[in-house]
Amino acid sequence: MNSIYWVLLGVLLISPPKEVELIKATSQKWMGGRANSGNGMSYRIALKVNKSYRRLKFQKLWINNQEYNFSVLKKQDTASYPHYKKSDTVFVVAGYYDKFYNIDPSFSDSLNKTNLKTTAIPTGEAVIEYRIGRRKTRYLAIEKLEVLKTKVLP
Repeated sequence: MNSIYWVLLGVLLISPPKEVELIKATSQKWMGGRANSGNGMSYRIALKVNKSYRRLKFQKLWINNQEYNFSVLKKQDTASYPHYKKSDTVFVVAGYYDKFYNIDPSFSDSLNKTNLKTTAIPTGEAVIEYRIGRRKTRYLAIEKLEVLKTKVLP
């Protein structure tokens, strides 16, 4: 009986529960419905916070090894940045605008120059860097984004 206790304790120490858990990650191309209105791509990553945190900060987002600027939205009205409660749903959203297949300069700040391949962190189609309080920086690697049907806007 005592050995089972030590085995379970060892498993918990080796693989502690994740602070945030992936619910769903999607990418969706979109096209403007009017002539010369351009097109782009939207990314939406839904996460569940597994514990209450007074300071949880999402710092960086890489998609296909390219860093993106992003916004963090919360499903619950009671959630207030940077405070998160257990089971809060958080959305990390990003995207870009491409007019005539060249990125429009007014939107170019959504793509940063940092390349994920130059750093020693987990890889996947998308990677989110986050920090809890003053603790070590953590990473959530997302193996594959679900590709949604292209959206044609009016």
